[in-house]
Amino acid sequence: MGCGTKMVKTLMFVANVLFALAGLALIALAAYVRVEDNDYNSVFGKGGPFAPANIMIAAGVIVFIISFLGCVGAIRQSKCMLIMFIVCIVIVLLCETALIVLAFVYKSEAKKYATDAIVEAIRDTYGESGQSGITTAVNNIQTNFKCCGANNYTDWLGSKWVKANPTLRVPKSCCADTNFASCQNASMPATHIHSKNCVTELTDWAEKNLTMVGGLACGVVVIELLGIIFAAILINKADSVHVM
Repeated sequence: MGCGTKMVKTLMFVANVLFALAGLALIALAAYVRVEDNDYNSVFGKGGPFAPANIMIAAGVIVFIISFLGCVGAIRQSKCMLIMFIVCIVIVLLCETALIVLAFVYKSEAKKYATDAIVEAIRDTYGESGQSGITTAVNNIQTNFKCCGANNYTDWLGSKWVKANPTLRVPKSCCADTNFASCQNASMPATHIHSKNCVTELTDWAEKNLTMVGGLACGVVVIELLGIIFAAILINKADSVHVM
């Protein structure tokens, strides 16, 4: 085995170790995003602005498995495993490209989904019997993001909760301070109610976290391309690679 082949083999192994670590990091970061949105799952279910994190977790698992294939292929100098490695990487790259395109295409739809989900939760479900999960989720969103309603506090007007509490206009989670009487009382000025809308705050937060995941994914793509190059070089050096 020549020095050049040994170097490429070593680089291939190192690239796949980094590939595996990047896959684990991708899983950890995407999982963090999912854990952070657990308080809101009752409103959004499996969709909404956090759904891409689920895809990234799956991608991280696949990346880790493929990196193992690449490491073993480099160590054993297995032409068969290296070819499988390249094929898998190309498939992953195509899927990642498709996801990036879909992310741009459906960005506006994701915001509409979030708006519809929050509006429906406020209008029809909040405070209803057997809907404590959604009630808690809405309260968490409004408290954590210091917002009120999908668009503004008027989203609460006409809701089932307000109809059941005609002297009130918003729940306590909409209040900017502890002066709940001034905040909730329908006859008082709306100066104590959070002015920000929850859809913008929530989607901005989701995009910020998912941007970090996307940045890491871009780093993974670079490592993937290096892995393909090194694997191709090893395959081309037929005299230094065994057929499995």
